[in-house]
Amino acid sequence: MTDGSPGTNAAAYDAAIDYCRNNGRSLISLPEKQAFRIGVPNKKLHETQPGYRSGEIYAALKLESGFTMIGNDGWIEPVRPEVMPSDKGKYFLFFCPHDTSTARAGVTDWTFDGAGFKAHSADWGGDAAPHVCSIAYAIGATRMTFRSCWGDASDAASGNLRLGYFANHEDFVMERCRWYGMLQVGHFGYMWRSKYVDNVFDNFTEALDFDQVMYQTLVQGNVFRNGIQRQQQAIDVTTPVGLSVIDNKAENLRQLVTIYAKKNSYGTYQEYVDNAPGGIPADYSKSITPRDVTIRGLTQFEGGVPHAHAIRIANPRKRGDGTMPVVKNVLIEDFHFRGAGSFRVEECDGLTIRNGVMEDIRHSTNEEVSAALSVNASGAGGAATANSVLRAGIDNVAVDGCDGIGFLSQYMDYLRVRGLKVQNHDRLDRGAGGVVLRRTRFKPGAVIDIDDTVVRGPEGGGSRTAYTLDGIGSDKTAKIKWGRNNRSFIANSKGPAIALVGPSPLNGEGVKHLSRPLTIDAAGSNATPSEVFFVMGERPGRILSLNLVAAADIVADADNYGNAIVRRRRKGELVNLTGFTRLGATPLSKGSSLDLTAAAGANLIAGGDLAPGDELILQVNQVNRGRRFDGIAVQIELIEA
Repeated sequence: MTDGSPGTNAAAYDAAIDYCRNNGRSLISLPEKQAFRIGVPNKKLHETQPGYRSGEIYAALKLESGFTMIGNDGWIEPVRPEVMPSDKGKYFLFFCPHDTSTARAGVTDWTFDGAGFKAHSADWGGDAAPHVCSIAYAIGATRMTFRSCWGDASDAASGNLRLGYFANHEDFVMERCRWYGMLQVGHFGYMWRSKYVDNVFDNFTEALDFDQVMYQTLVQGNVFRNGIQRQQQAIDVTTPVGLSVIDNKAENLRQLVTIYAKKNSYGTYQEYVDNAPGGIPADYSKSITPRDVTIRGLTQFEGGVPHAHAIRIANPRKRGDGTMPVVKNVLIEDFHFRGAGSFRVEECDGLTIRNGVMEDIRHSTNEEVSAALSVNASGAGGAATANSVLRAGIDNVAVDGCDGIGFLSQYMDYLRVRGLKVQNHDRLDRGAGGVVLRRTRFKPGAVIDIDDTVVRGPEGGGSRTAYTLDGIGSDKTAKIKWGRNNRSFIANSKGPAIALVGPSPLNGEGVKHLSRPLTIDAAGSNATPSEVFFVMGERPGRILSLNLVAAADIVADADNYGNAIVRRRRKGELVNLTGFTRLGATPLSKGSSLDLTAAAGANLIAGGDLAPGDELILQVNQVNRGRRFDGIAVQIELIEA
C-alpha cells in the first residue's frame, strides 16, 4: 500500500486485500516509516451495534479473514469527517460484520503485527465536544491478534484514541504492545480464552475494561503506569469466569483491579443482545456468577493519585440487594504494594489473601476509609446486609505504615486470620486500631478465628490501639476464637492493647487440650471399648474441633480396624458428638491426626456446647476381628465462656 490522500489510502487498502486474495497471499504492509492516513466516513454502517450503547457506528476499513497487516515501521492516522453527523457516534478505523451467535463468524485469523496508530488533536479535538476514534469494532471474531503494536494519542485532546470495542470473541490475543496517552485502551465483553501479555499501558484513564462476561482470561506480565484521572483503572472486570492476573506491575497509579458483577451478565452474547435495554425486559435470574479469580505476583509502587482502592472486590455501585451475584473463589497472593492504595473487599464467597506486603498505604484521612486492608461486607442493614456474603481467609500478610486502621473486618460470615502483622498504623494519631473487628452481631452464625497476629507501633505510641473488638459477642450464635498467640507491641501507647466495645465483647478464650495417650482394645467379640478423655471444668464452653492424634505409628489393615466416635455424657445421658471415623483402615504416622469434626454432621452443632462436669468419651467399635490401638490421644479445641 502506498501513501496518498485519506480517500486514496482507503481505496489502496481495499485493492491490496483484493490483490492478496486473488494471488493466494495473506500479508499486507503499511508504507515504511510514514503515516498512512485514513478518513473515517460520515456514513454509518448498515450494521447496528446490538446490545451496546446509544449512537451510530461509523467505520472505514473492513477486516477480512486470514490476513496479517505488517507495520513496517509505519503507522495509521485516522482523519475525522469534515461533518460529524452524530455527537454520540462511535468512529472506527476497522470493522468486521458482526455475529452475535455462538458461531462467531464475523472474521477469523486477522493479525496486526507491528502496526502503529496515532491520533492528532487537529483531527479529533478542538471543538466543544471532541470525538474519539477507535481502532476496531469487532463482534463475533475468532483468533484476532494485536502483536508488537503501538498506539499514541499524546497529541490528541482528552486522549482521543481507543483500541476499540470487542465482543463475542474466541482466542483474542494482545501481546508485546505499547499504548500511550489513550483514553481507554480496550472495551471487551463476552470473550472466550483471551490473553493480554507483556504489554505497556502508559498515561491512560482505563487500560483494560472488561465490561461484560469474560471466560478464561489471562492478564500477565503487563506494566501499568501514570493514570491521568482520579478514577483511572488498570483492570476493570465485570463477571470474570476464570481470570488469572499474573506478575503485573503498576507505577504511579492506585486503582489497579476492580472485580464485581452486573445484573445483566448473561451466559452468551446473544442472550445479552436479546435482553439489552430497549429490547426484551432483562431477566436478572439468568445472570452469571463471577468466579475463579487468581491475582498473583502483583507489584505496585508510588500510587501518586489519591483516594482510590488498589484492589476492590464486589460492585462498588450496587451491593447485597438480593439479586446481585456474589463473586466466588478469589485468591490474591505474593503481592507487594508500596506507597499505594488500599484493599477493599465488600463481598466474596471464598476469598484468600496470603503472602503479601503492604507498605506506606495512603488513601484517605478517614480512619476507616484509609484502612490498609478492609474485608467489610455491606453494612446498610436490612436486605443489603442479610443477603451479603463474605467468607475470607488472611494468611501471612504484613502491613507496615498506614494513616488509619491496619486491618478492618465487619459483617462477616466466616473469617480466619493467621500470621497477620500490622505496624505503624494510625499515623494521624486518632486512636485507630491495628486490627479492628466490628459488628458480627449482624451476621448470625458467623465464625471468626484470629490467631498468630502481631501489632507493633513506634516509640511514643500516641493514642493508637492494637486490637479493637466491637460488639463481637453480642450475637450468641457467632463462634469467636481469639487465639492465645495474638500479640501487641506498642511502646508507651496511651491506648489499650485490646479495646473491648459493646456487651459481652468476647465469647471466651480459645483453649486447645490434648488428652493423655489412651489404649483402646477393639479386638474380640463385639468389642466397643471406650475411655473418658476430657472433663469440662468450672466454665461452660463450645467445641470447635476434635482430632485423633497418633502417639505412635498405626499400620493399615483394610479388613480389621475400628470405628471411632466421640460421645458426651451429662448426668448419665449419652449424646453422639461425631459420626464414625475409620481408625486403622489406612496408615497413620506418629504425630499425624484424623479430623473427627468433618464427620460430625449436625450432632456436634447440637451437642457441642459443654456444661461444667460434662465428660467426653472416645469409643472405638470393632470391625471384623478388630484390633488393639496403643497411644491414641484426642485433641479438643474449644471456646470457654
